[in-house]
Amino acid sequence: MVDSCMDRGLAHHQGATQTTYQWCDEVESYLSSYLLCHNAANATVLRRLIRERLEAAPRMMAATVSSIESGLSDVNTAVGLLTELRVAINNSFVVTSKHTQTQRDNILRKLDAANTCFEATRDALLRAHDVFNLDAQLVSAITTQARIVRLFITLDNVSVRLAVLEDNCTNLVRCCTSYKDSHHEYIEQLLQ
Repeated sequence: MVDSCMDRGLAHHQGATQTTYQWCDEVESYLSSYLLCHNAANATVLRRLIRERLEAAPRMMAATVSSIESGLSDVNTAVGLLTELRVAINNSFVVTSKHTQTQRDNILRKLDAANTCFEATRDALLRAHDVFNLDAQLVSAITTQARIVRLFITLDNVSVRLAVLEDNCTNLVRCCTSYKDSHHEYIEQLLQ
């Protein structure tokens, strides 16, 4: 049961990571090009491409957050199951006599190896929990910045748009870069 919770959590994380990573990669590329563009025709094309991605952001990021929450739930369930198992093992060996004490001591020595495995698994699950929380924070920051950039990139007033847009584009690129940096090795492993 613990392993199926872990597998589901991993599947949720992989799906969320791949989708968000790809979106960040595209937006980062388009925004960086847009900020450096001095050709009006190219800027118009880039604005359209950026707008398309930004319009998809709320739906996609909501799906990512939902996937992260499902993954967190699976990780929490796995931690709970491990804890329940450890409590059940401890309760199964309540000492009621000297004979029971000897049997308990013999069994506990054998369970030390299993306990090491339990602890390592629990630690891995807690690290996964931290990763999910960090991902949720990054996705939230990306969502906020995407909304702001989307608002200003659609303005027709070029001077107002450019004055406000540059800082917000830079912030969104920074959020995307942070997300990509924290998942780069993971994505490479998934693609192999």
